[in-house]
Amino acid sequence: MARHSFDTAPSDVSTIDLRRKMAEKKNPYWRNVETGISLGYWKFEHRRAWKVRVTKTIGGKTVTREEVFGKADDNSVANGTTVFSHRQAVVEAARRGRVILNSLNQLHSAPTPPALMKANGATHSPPAAPAAPARSPDLLNLSTLPNFIVGFGDVVHGVRAALDAVNNNDLDALDIATAFLFKAGAKFEMIVADHAAPHGGKGVEAAINAAASQPTEDDEGPILPPRTEGN
Repeated sequence: MARHSFDTAPSDVSTIDLRRKMAEKKNPYWRNVETGISLGYWKFEHRRAWKVRVTKTIGGKTVTREEVFGKADDNSVANGTTVFSHRQAVVEAARRGRVILNSLNQLHSAPTPPALMKANGATHSPPAAPAAPARSPDLLNLSTLPNFIVGFGDVVHGVRAALDAVNNNDLDALDIATAFLFKAGAKFEMIVADHAAPHGGKGVEAAINAAASQPTEDDEGPILPPRTEGN
Protein backbone atom coordinates (compact mmCIF):
# COMPACT_ATOMS: atom_id res chain seq x y z
CA MET A 1 0.00 0.00 0.00
CA ALA A 2 1.30 3.43 -0.90
CA ARG A 3 2.47 5.61 1.98
CA HIS A 4 0.89 9.03 2.35
CA SER A 5 2.99 12.08 3.12
CA PHE A 6 2.09 13.97 6.30
CA ASP A 7 5.43 15.75 6.68
CA THR A 8 5.80 19.45 7.42
CA ALA A 9 6.47 21.65 4.40
CA PRO A 10 7.19 25.39 3.94
CA SER A 11 3.51 25.91 3.11
CA ASP A 12 2.13 23.77 5.89
CA VAL A 13 -1.66 23.34 5.60
CA SER A 14 -1.99 20.53 8.14
CA THR A 15 -3.91 22.48 10.79
CA ILE A 16 -6.79 24.94 10.81
CA ASP A 17 -4.75 27.57 12.67
CA LEU A 18 -1.93 27.43 10.11
CA ARG A 19 -4.36 27.68 7.20
CA ARG A 20 -6.12 30.69 8.74
CA LYS A 21 -2.80 32.55 8.83
CA MET A 22 -2.07 31.85 5.18
CA ALA A 23 -2.65 34.50 2.53
CA GLU A 24 -5.39 34.08 -0.03
CA LYS A 25 -4.26 33.39 -3.56
CA LYS A 26 -5.82 32.37 -6.84
CA ASN A 27 -3.87 29.11 -7.16
CA PRO A 28 -3.93 26.41 -4.48
CA TYR A 29 -1.10 25.59 -2.09
CA TRP A 30 0.11 22.27 -3.51
CA ARG A 31 1.85 19.42 -1.69
CA ASN A 32 2.88 16.05 -3.07
CA VAL A 33 1.20 13.02 -1.46
CA GLU A 34 2.25 10.28 -3.89
CA THR A 35 4.24 10.08 -7.12
CA GLY A 36 2.31 12.12 -9.66
CA ILE A 37 -0.46 13.05 -7.17
CA SER A 38 -0.69 16.33 -5.25
CA LEU A 39 -3.11 17.75 -2.70
CA GLY A 40 -4.05 21.40 -3.01
CA TYR A 41 -5.49 23.71 -0.37
CA TRP A 42 -7.51 26.39 -2.18
CA LYS A 43 -7.95 29.61 -0.20
CA PHE A 44 -9.35 32.30 -2.44
CA GLU A 45 -12.25 34.68 -1.82
CA HIS A 46 -15.04 32.57 -0.26
CA ARG A 47 -13.40 29.23 -1.08
CA ARG A 48 -11.74 26.98 1.47
CA ALA A 49 -11.51 23.74 -0.46
CA TRP A 50 -9.32 20.73 -1.22
CA LYS A 51 -8.21 19.81 -4.75
CA VAL A 52 -6.36 16.88 -6.23
CA ARG A 53 -3.91 17.25 -9.11
CA VAL A 54 -2.52 14.40 -11.21
CA THR A 55 0.49 14.85 -13.48
CA LYS A 56 1.66 12.17 -15.90
CA THR A 57 3.91 12.09 -18.96
CA ILE A 58 2.19 10.46 -21.93
CA GLY A 59 3.86 10.24 -25.32
CA GLY A 60 6.48 12.78 -24.33
CA LYS A 61 3.87 15.32 -23.19
CA THR A 62 2.90 16.24 -19.63
CA VAL A 63 -0.80 15.73 -18.94
CA THR A 64 -2.36 17.39 -15.89
CA ARG A 65 -5.79 16.82 -14.36
CA GLU A 66 -7.25 18.79 -11.44
CA GLU A 67 -10.56 18.62 -9.57
CA VAL A 68 -12.15 19.91 -6.37
CA PHE A 69 -13.36 17.09 -4.14
CA GLY A 70 -14.49 18.75 -0.91
CA LYS A 71 -14.45 21.64 1.55
CA ALA A 72 -11.72 22.18 4.13
CA ASP A 73 -12.75 22.02 7.77
CA ASP A 74 -11.70 25.65 8.41
CA ASN A 75 -15.23 26.71 9.32
CA SER A 76 -17.12 23.40 9.34
CA VAL A 77 -16.82 20.10 11.17
CA ALA A 78 -15.03 17.43 9.12
CA ASN A 79 -17.19 14.47 8.15
CA GLY A 80 -14.90 12.70 5.67
CA THR A 81 -17.45 12.97 2.86
CA THR A 82 -18.08 16.61 1.93
CA VAL A 83 -15.87 18.33 4.52
CA PHE A 84 -12.32 17.01 5.06
CA SER A 85 -9.63 17.54 7.65
CA HIS A 86 -6.08 17.68 6.30
CA ARG A 87 -5.39 14.02 7.11
CA GLN A 88 -8.66 12.94 5.51
CA ALA A 89 -7.91 15.10 2.48
CA VAL A 90 -4.49 13.48 1.98
CA VAL A 91 -6.05 10.01 1.93
CA GLU A 92 -8.92 11.09 -0.34
CA ALA A 93 -6.60 12.90 -2.76
CA ALA A 94 -4.42 9.80 -3.02
CA ARG A 95 -7.46 7.59 -3.67
CA ARG A 96 -8.92 9.89 -6.31
CA GLY A 97 -5.52 10.48 -7.87
CA ARG A 98 -4.93 6.76 -8.37
CA VAL A 99 -8.29 6.46 -10.12
CA ILE A 100 -7.43 9.35 -12.45
CA LEU A 101 -3.98 7.88 -13.16
CA ASN A 102 -5.56 4.54 -14.00
CA SER A 103 -7.96 6.22 -16.46
CA LEU A 104 -5.04 8.05 -18.10
CA ASN A 105 -3.12 4.77 -18.41
CA GLN A 106 -6.12 3.11 -20.04
CA LEU A 107 -6.51 6.03 -22.44
CA HIS A 108 -2.83 5.85 -23.37
CA SER A 109 -2.98 2.08 -23.96
CA ALA A 110 -6.05 2.31 -26.22
CA PRO A 111 -5.46 1.33 -29.91
CA THR A 112 -4.46 4.18 -32.20
CA PRO A 113 -7.30 5.15 -34.59
CA PRO A 114 -6.55 4.31 -38.27
CA ALA A 115 -6.68 7.99 -39.27
CA LEU A 116 -3.95 8.87 -36.77
CA MET A 117 -1.86 5.87 -37.83
CA LYS A 118 -1.99 7.12 -41.43
CA ALA A 119 -1.13 10.66 -40.37
CA ASN A 120 1.86 9.38 -38.40
CA GLY A 121 3.21 7.51 -41.42
CA ALA A 122 2.18 3.96 -40.48
CA THR A 123 2.31 1.63 -43.51
CA HIS A 124 0.39 -1.31 -42.09
CA SER A 125 -3.33 -1.51 -41.49
CA PRO A 126 -4.69 -2.39 -38.05
CA PRO A 127 -6.66 -5.61 -37.74
CA ALA A 128 -10.31 -5.22 -38.55
CA ALA A 129 -12.53 -5.04 -35.50
CA PRO A 130 -15.14 -7.78 -35.22
CA ALA A 131 -18.59 -6.73 -36.30
CA ALA A 132 -20.82 -5.73 -33.42
CA PRO A 133 -23.95 -7.83 -33.01
CA ALA A 134 -27.02 -6.17 -34.42
CA ARG A 135 -29.52 -4.78 -31.94
CA SER A 136 -33.21 -4.66 -32.54
CA PRO A 137 -34.73 -1.16 -32.66
CA ASP A 138 -36.22 0.27 -29.46
CA LEU A 139 -34.58 -2.28 -27.16
CA LEU A 140 -32.22 -1.74 -24.22
CA ASN A 141 -28.83 -3.27 -23.65
CA LEU A 142 -29.85 -5.05 -20.46
CA SER A 143 -26.31 -6.20 -19.70
CA THR A 144 -25.31 -2.64 -18.78
CA LEU A 145 -28.62 -1.51 -17.31
CA PRO A 146 -27.11 -1.22 -13.76
CA ASN A 147 -24.63 1.36 -15.09
CA PHE A 148 -27.51 3.31 -16.60
CA ILE A 149 -29.43 3.30 -13.32
CA VAL A 150 -26.38 4.52 -11.39
CA GLY A 151 -25.68 7.24 -13.96
CA PHE A 152 -29.26 8.46 -13.85
CA GLY A 153 -29.12 8.53 -10.05
CA ASP A 154 -25.89 10.54 -10.15
CA VAL A 155 -27.51 13.24 -12.30
CA VAL A 156 -30.52 13.43 -9.98
CA HIS A 157 -28.21 13.56 -6.97
CA GLY A 158 -26.18 16.37 -8.56
CA VAL A 159 -29.29 18.45 -9.24
CA ARG A 160 -30.48 17.99 -5.66
CA ALA A 161 -27.05 18.90 -4.27
CA ALA A 162 -26.96 22.06 -6.39
CA LEU A 163 -30.47 23.08 -5.29
CA ASP A 164 -29.58 22.47 -1.65
CA ALA A 165 -26.47 24.62 -2.03
CA VAL A 166 -28.54 27.44 -3.56
CA ASN A 167 -31.16 27.21 -0.81
CA ASN A 168 -28.42 27.27 1.85
CA ASN A 169 -26.49 30.05 0.08
CA ASP A 170 -23.39 27.82 0.26
CA LEU A 171 -21.16 28.86 -2.64
CA ASP A 172 -18.46 26.27 -1.87
CA ALA A 173 -21.01 23.46 -1.99
CA LEU A 174 -22.48 24.93 -5.19
CA ASP A 175 -19.03 24.89 -6.86
CA ILE A 176 -18.58 21.23 -5.98
CA ALA A 177 -22.13 20.27 -6.99
CA THR A 178 -21.85 22.11 -10.32
CA ALA A 179 -18.56 20.42 -11.22
CA PHE A 180 -19.98 17.04 -10.26
CA LEU A 181 -23.19 17.60 -12.21
CA PHE A 182 -21.27 18.58 -15.34
CA LYS A 183 -19.17 15.40 -15.23
CA ALA A 184 -22.10 13.20 -14.23
CA GLY A 185 -24.11 14.57 -17.15
CA ALA A 186 -21.34 13.82 -19.63
CA LYS A 187 -20.97 10.31 -18.20
CA PHE A 188 -24.72 9.74 -18.35
CA GLU A 189 -24.84 10.89 -21.97
CA MET A 190 -22.36 8.16 -22.91
CA ILE A 191 -24.32 5.56 -20.94
CA VAL A 192 -27.56 6.59 -22.68
CA ALA A 193 -25.89 6.23 -26.07
CA ASP A 194 -24.87 2.69 -25.14
CA HIS A 195 -28.34 1.81 -23.88
CA ALA A 196 -30.54 3.48 -26.45
CA ALA A 197 -31.70 1.71 -29.57
CA PRO A 198 -29.75 2.61 -32.74
CA HIS A 199 -32.95 3.71 -34.49
CA GLY A 200 -35.76 5.91 -33.33
CA GLY A 201 -35.96 7.46 -29.86
CA LYS A 202 -38.05 5.02 -27.88
CA GLY A 203 -34.99 3.27 -26.55
CA VAL A 204 -33.91 6.36 -24.60
CA GLU A 205 -37.40 6.92 -23.26
CA ALA A 206 -37.69 3.30 -22.16
CA ALA A 207 -34.26 3.47 -20.49
CA ILE A 208 -35.18 6.58 -18.52
CA ASN A 209 -38.49 5.07 -17.45
CA ALA A 210 -36.74 1.89 -16.34
CA ALA A 211 -34.10 3.82 -14.40
CA ALA A 212 -36.67 6.03 -12.71
CA SER A 213 -38.41 2.97 -11.30
CA GLN A 214 -35.22 1.49 -9.80
CA PRO A 215 -33.28 2.48 -6.63
CA THR A 216 -29.89 4.11 -7.21
CA GLU A 217 -26.56 2.95 -5.83
CA ASP A 218 -23.43 4.87 -4.84
CA ASP A 219 -20.64 5.06 -7.42
CA GLU A 220 -17.04 4.80 -6.28
CA GLY A 221 -15.81 6.98 -9.17
CA PRO A 222 -13.45 9.87 -8.54
CA ILE A 223 -15.84 12.73 -9.03
CA LEU A 224 -18.92 11.66 -7.12
CA PRO A 225 -19.90 13.60 -3.99
CA PRO A 226 -21.52 11.39 -1.36
CA ARG A 227 -25.24 11.00 -1.16
CA THR A 228 -26.83 11.73 2.19
CA GLU A 229 -30.04 10.30 3.57
CA GLY A 230 -33.07 12.21 2.44
CA ASN A 231 -31.43 13.46 -0.77
